[in-house]
Amino acid sequence: MRSLTFKLTLAFLLVSLIAIGLAAAFVWGVTSLEFNRYLQDQRLSAFAAAAKAHYEANNT
Repeated sequence: MRSLTFKLTLAFLLVSLIAIGLAAAFVWGVTSLEFNRYLQDQRLSAFAAAAKAHYEANNT
């Protein structure tokens, strides 16, 4: 039978690894969402600039 110290150490290690994994998953998800939002804003800005140039060139 293993000692109480070993069991507690193992339990704390397991809880720590789970917490680190959850934090990493959360950070990855938020980073992915914000990066996609950044790309969408960039595309929208490029479209607005192209539309403005088109309307200025064609006087419409």
